[in-house]
Amino acid sequence: MDFENAANRLARDQNTALAKIRASRSAREATAKSRREAEASKRHVEERRRRRRMEGECERRTHDEVRAMLRRVESILGAADVSGLSVAGGGGVGMTTTMTTTTKSQSSSSSSSSSSSSSTSSPLAAGWTFVATSIHGDGDKITLPPSILESLFMGGDNNNGNNNSNRPIAFRVGVINPEYVYPSSDGMRGYINVVRLRNERRVLRENVIGDVGNTITNENENDEGDDGDDEDEYEHEYDEAGVALDAYLDELAHKYISYTHGTVVEFTEEEGRVGLPESISNALLRPNNLSLTCRGKGGNGSVDGDKIMPSRRTVDPAATIADADVAVGEDVDEETDGNDVKLVPDGRRSANEFDGGRTTGHPAYGLFDVPDLPVEVLPIYSLPPGTDCTLVPTSSSIRNGFYNIGDVKFMLEQSLIRARATLSRGDVVRTWRRGVPFDLIVSDVMPSTYGAICCVNTDLNVDIGPPMNEDDGHDDRGDGKGGESTTVTTAADVDGSTSSAPSSSSRGAPSDRTFPAARGHVIDPPPEEGATTVRVPPPLPPEPAEDVRIGVCVVQIRGRTSSGNVASGRRRFDVVATTVADLFAFASDVCGGIDPSTFRLVTTFPRKVFELSSSSSGGGGVYEGKSRLDANATLVSVGILQGQELFMVELV
Repeated sequence: MDFENAANRLARDQNTALAKIRASRSAREATAKSRREAEASKRHVEERRRRRRMEGECERRTHDEVRAMLRRVESILGAADVSGLSVAGGGGVGMTTTMTTTTKSQSSSSSSSSSSSSSTSSPLAAGWTFVATSIHGDGDKITLPPSILESLFMGGDNNNGNNNSNRPIAFRVGVINPEYVYPSSDGMRGYINVVRLRNERRVLRENVIGDVGNTITNENENDEGDDGDDEDEYEHEYDEAGVALDAYLDELAHKYISYTHGTVVEFTEEEGRVGLPESISNALLRPNNLSLTCRGKGGNGSVDGDKIMPSRRTVDPAATIADADVAVGEDVDEETDGNDVKLVPDGRRSANEFDGGRTTGHPAYGLFDVPDLPVEVLPIYSLPPGTDCTLVPTSSSIRNGFYNIGDVKFMLEQSLIRARATLSRGDVVRTWRRGVPFDLIVSDVMPSTYGAICCVNTDLNVDIGPPMNEDDGHDDRGDGKGGESTTVTTAADVDGSTSSAPSSSSRGAPSDRTFPAARGHVIDPPPEEGATTVRVPPPLPPEPAEDVRIGVCVVQIRGRTSSGNVASGRRRFDVVATTVADLFAFASDVCGGIDPSTFRLVTTFPRKVFELSSSSSGGGGVYEGKSRLDANATLVSVGILQGQELFMVELV
């Protein structure tokens, strides 16, 4: 019994010892597991903090780089940020501050709710915000309050670019989109994402290098790698300027419902108001397909393509006084307002009577509509001087007989010198001829970087482009003389053939035009008996590309067909490769295929006469002040150089 009891006791002691060992081992394992879990949790928290720091650093760098690049673009364009300039007068300051705050608050809310935004405020340059009023004028001259002149002088070195070219300061005039939130354009969002991805790689590389260690070898290797990266980043930044410029212009097309450019005529407007002439107001209210805001916009002159821009008519301040005196049911003199000032029937003052201090005839109260939304005006100190521009006549101008005008160059020069200082794509230039208005749309300008040019103190080459609505070209090009049709060359194909507006007399009838060949010989196969003679069109050389300006002459031909109809045509020629025979062949085609030996080409001022030589050898010469031209001579050899030339066809 004692032996059994001892054995049982020993077994119990062993089991107790084993249980204690197992419990101790489990406790140690639990402690190690909890320790590992705690360490993992700590590392996870540190990783999240580190990731947030990296994201914050990436966003900060992205914001700074985008802002710096946009400032660089605005410096190239000469756009000045005037948000920091103080303006005298409560009206202008209050409105400018309110609009800026609204835009920034919208941008801030968008940035907090969307990861695509890189900043809480728009980095675009901000201008002054005004209420629009109407003034007289056919050009691009606006009026601003006197406080703006003071602020421009106080700006000092705050101006981007320079204005040392003796050209007036231009102003960007735009209607602010009330629904605009930065960034809105696909181009700007894409550019921001590209900058963000580049900064994410930089920040990640910097943090990984910091974790590996800071040995001397690694430091040397990292320094060499950083130098190479800096060079790559510099080259990338240099190439990035063009992408940033496109993104900037894309964003402007969303910031404004419409915008154009102009200069200031005087600083006499009331505080908080900007005076707009009819051409500027129409450009803002009715933008066309060529306007600067056509980038990514749905519809012409609308917000998001379905909201019409509100407009209003400026009310004469004297009308409120008149309404107070001329009340309903009161028997008062309707011809005066108590101050012996004549009133128009609706109670407003007559157009040529205004308060003291006003320029006579300067305001244009109620004559045309102006935008009923805030208008932002921002100075542009270095608008590029223009070299070339293309003007397209409107359908109404064609109906008024634009193609029948003899000296278009003189008419355009007078209109541009007197009324215009800037030209923007989509602007409508109005010119007058004997009391008849002619509207021309600016379809292209060079340089085309900004879509706007300055036309003061510069040599501007003006081209007349084909009408935009070529479907009804026959009706638009008529001269309005008793059903007389007009044949006008509207376009030129690559192979040199021209397309003309069809005349009513030629529809459905076989062509009887004779086309001269490229070297001055008439291709005239002998006709069969009873058959209609068919002439072969000339193989004119192809036109130079539109972007080629050197050695290119834009030739305009005006004359009459054999039936007496007015005809005109326009074509680009390479003055080195094109021969005189090609020029006369083109003139013959424009005038209905008349024989080149039966007419001569004449310039108006100074008068020069060009006539093909009748010699079979092609020898040229001068007789009686007239140039006999060799058919195989090039244009440059006979004095027709690059630029523009207008030739009148005279029958001999």
